[in-house]
Amino acid sequence: MSGPGLQFRKLDLHVHTPASSDFRDKSVTADQIVKRAIKAGLDAIAITDHNTGEWIDRVKNAAKGKDLVVFPGVEISCEGGERGLHVIALLDVDKNSAHVSDLLSRLDIPPDRRGNTDALAKGTLAHVISIIQSDEKEGIAVPAHVNSSKGILADMKGEQRKTLINSGKLLAVEARCFKNENLRAKDRRAIDIFDGNHPDYPKRIAVYQASDNPAGPSQKGHGLWGIGRCCAHFKMEEINLESLRQCFLDPEVRIRQDFEFERFAYPRLASISIENGFFQGEKADFNEGLNSILGGKGTGKSLLVELLRFALNKPSEIPSLCTEQKNKLKHRLGDFGKVTVHYIDETGKEFKITRSLDPNTSGYDEIGFDPSIVCDTLFLSQNEILKVAEDESLQLDFIDRFFSAHRYEDRIDDLKHQIQDLDKNLGAGIRAEQEISYLEESIATTQLEIEKLDTKLDNPIFRDYSMADETRLALLSQASFLDEVEKSTSGYRDKVNSLEIPVLPDSLANITTLIENRKRLEATKEFVETQIRALWEKFSEDREFFAVGQRPFDRQYNETRQKYLQFVRDEGGDRPQLAGEREQLSKRLQELEQRHRTEQRKAINVGDLTKSRDQLLDEMEAIYEEWRSARNERCEHIESNSNGRLQLGIIASSSTDAFCERLIELKRGSNLRDSDIQKLAESNHPRAFVQSLLEYRIRQNSSAQDKSAPLTTLADNAQLPLERVSRLATYLLANTEIEKLLELQYRAYPKDRPQIKYRVTDDTYKLLDAVSVGQKCTALLIMTLTDGQMPIVIDQPEDSLDIRTIWEDICSKIRHHKNRRQFIFTTHNSSVAVASDTDNFIILESGSEKGRIVFSGSMDSNEIGEEVLKYLEGGTVPYRRKHQKYRAEKRLRIH
Repeated sequence: MSGPGLQFRKLDLHVHTPASSDFRDKSVTADQIVKRAIKAGLDAIAITDHNTGEWIDRVKNAAKGKDLVVFPGVEISCEGGERGLHVIALLDVDKNSAHVSDLLSRLDIPPDRRGNTDALAKGTLAHVISIIQSDEKEGIAVPAHVNSSKGILADMKGEQRKTLINSGKLLAVEARCFKNENLRAKDRRAIDIFDGNHPDYPKRIAVYQASDNPAGPSQKGHGLWGIGRCCAHFKMEEINLESLRQCFLDPEVRIRQDFEFERFAYPRLASISIENGFFQGEKADFNEGLNSILGGKGTGKSLLVELLRFALNKPSEIPSLCTEQKNKLKHRLGDFGKVTVHYIDETGKEFKITRSLDPNTSGYDEIGFDPSIVCDTLFLSQNEILKVAEDESLQLDFIDRFFSAHRYEDRIDDLKHQIQDLDKNLGAGIRAEQEISYLEESIATTQLEIEKLDTKLDNPIFRDYSMADETRLALLSQASFLDEVEKSTSGYRDKVNSLEIPVLPDSLANITTLIENRKRLEATKEFVETQIRALWEKFSEDREFFAVGQRPFDRQYNETRQKYLQFVRDEGGDRPQLAGEREQLSKRLQELEQRHRTEQRKAINVGDLTKSRDQLLDEMEAIYEEWRSARNERCEHIESNSNGRLQLGIIASSSTDAFCERLIELKRGSNLRDSDIQKLAESNHPRAFVQSLLEYRIRQNSSAQDKSAPLTTLADNAQLPLERVSRLATYLLANTEIEKLLELQYRAYPKDRPQIKYRVTDDTYKLLDAVSVGQKCTALLIMTLTDGQMPIVIDQPEDSLDIRTIWEDICSKIRHHKNRRQFIFTTHNSSVAVASDTDNFIILESGSEKGRIVFSGSMDSNEIGEEVLKYLEGGTVPYRRKHQKYRAEKRLRIH
């Protein structure tokens, strides 16, 4: 058995036809009545003529094959009050005119008086109600228009009215006084009197409005005009009397007056279907409200939730639980088993997500998006609730689930990648600065050594050669400079060539401004490409120019060098050795100068890189601040909707665990104590810490007197000796790559810490780490159920909770929110499933190897009701025993 579960249906339960003597236009037909009801958007009407059921069959015949259900009914006039009283009798939809006629006969209304408003039933109103609702007639009696003439609040007074209302026989009353401001001011509307808080009437009774179809504005009598103009929405699966009875028993969630009814747009899971594995060939349809998954042990309740998580890419963020989920999927779905989920977002757009358990890929069909973001759904298992309740970091992530935190995460991750890219060049630049100092010293030393040798080798031939060699080095330096310029611009050239002008979608292809902009961009790109081509042509021309000038010099240089080498050989003595030394030194000088130019190119942008990097760090900090504000706003919202059960807040940038862990790892081998590192991490921001290290490094390479000055603030903040902090700084700078140190500024950024307090008594709140496991879980479930719009899927939310709090903390919130948010629970708790008024039960059974969905629908169905009773109460016998032991009839009489 499979049904859609509960849905709001629009009903007018008080409609007259020409069978009533006061119907104005007797030419109206049954077809016209049906057409008018359908035009008014009604799903069902009740034909309730005065003291007759004559037209019921006509209207039912006219409605056949149309989307309109017809309740047989009758408006009965009774003795009582000052002018008589009216009561509506509603029978089930399979009944007809003959059943109404038989009821009227039981009430002694003769056939010749039927249709008249002044025909009176025999006996009191209480007697008439008892006949209507007898086991034989199985109807529902509803006092009509209770605040107007012939209504029990207008014409019935004193003990007679009090006795009737408190008798327990009334399930509902009909009223049209909801908007009456005079009655509202005096708390005399029907909805005020029957809400269960009136001292004389402590039992809540459902109140709904119906049209009594007036003939027209301010016109007496009945007619087509009024059908559906005043009606109510009833939440039911099949439109029948039992579903209506269930609505009357739970009006808070099942009945909405037409003027207050609102359909909310919110995201939801529509269905899941499975190919392969334990649920091979099964499909579950989900209601947009509360879905309860029931079944015995081993029937796959938790597995169904895991399959949803798998399809939507929402594994647990807790590693051990994630591993369990993967193992369960491998065992119960199998390699290449396929899951398809249909998801409908708040705009009504439907997404079909199909994923197979492919060990080599993500397994998604080509969907082109990340379903974990686009189809956002909050999943929780009982083990996850316990883990989150005990871990501050997970609690912070939990708060982030209630708003679009990924937007902040994505922006921050993008900035981190940008900073990391800068760090590659900045690290190279900082190292280059160190290398330049070394190279400049080496170059000066080498030049001095060459000068000494030049003095020893001095003669006219050597002087010619020395001049030629110096000229050669100068020419090489010029050519090298050209190469450096070309290299520095090559990245720009490649980047420009790779850029593509944005393509206009077809829907915008005719917008003049966009067309003109594109033309302008094309012209600009062509201009830049032309300039780049001209630049590279200039490089080629310059290289050729250098080559032309170099050729005669190379010939002359080689001649001069050969003369010099010959002279050295002829002279003998120590000249060959000295010449060889000079040759090596000259070659080394050339290499050093080449390296110096290369390092200068790396170092030249350090200032600009540092400035750009600081700007990105500032931007990242601003986003963290935005994120923190969003968290605080969400905490305030959750707190205000928790009915005083919770207090929530965010302590800014107070978790330094990541910074401490990274520092301890980096200092390993330094013989410094972990406790000192912890003090440094807790008292100094990573950004300031790294900046102080870099300033300290610069001072070590300079003549600054107080080289430890940049570390003073770090030491003072941590209350540590400066010498100890200096030792750490020296060790880190000597043994850690610059990029690793720079990374601390953005990879070890201090996290916010949540502060969640749970009310343990009327005026006492305690932090989560100071309350019981059940109270921790209750706090998290309150947060889950009081905020957000995304679907919630929880595996057994009631576990670990105090049974006394389930109604207040879970059920009442589900009842309040389930018309604007979807819930999917596996449960074995009758309060969660039944008292919360589950819109759709999904009942599972299984054999040793195969699970199946055997029932789907609401408890309004007797068959599903029996199954729910079996799984949640153990069946009829134990439920009856409990009912007797509780003396339920006595305890529940007025509730």
